[in-house]
Amino acid sequence: MKRKIIATLSLFSLLGLVLPVAAQVEPPATVTTIEGLIGVIDTAATWLMGILLAIGVIMLLLAGFTWMTAAGDEEKVGKARKMLIWGLVGVAIGLVAKGLISIVAQLVGTTV
Repeated sequence: MKRKIIATLSLFSLLGLVLPVAAQVEPPATVTTIEGLIGVIDTAATWLMGILLAIGVIMLLLAGFTWMTAAGDEEKVGKARKMLIWGLVGVAIGLVAKGLISIVAQLVGTTV
């Protein structure tokens, strides 16, 4: 019981050290040019791509594990096949989102 209390207090004390640093972040500047807008959209697309790629890789790993442990059960194989397809769709959407931003930036005449 004492270990849990000590661990909890240690965690909260470490959290207390981090919060003042996080409070010193300056607000982002307002977007006034097309380059700034493309930069903001590119940052959002980069985050979206990272999240979708992580979810897609996890889905692919789960699909592979489900397929390997199906032991010939058609229902589990079908479930694994659907997971595999949706995992690949997630990866493709993430890549297309990032590529689309680059294409729009080139059409506008800016660099990302």
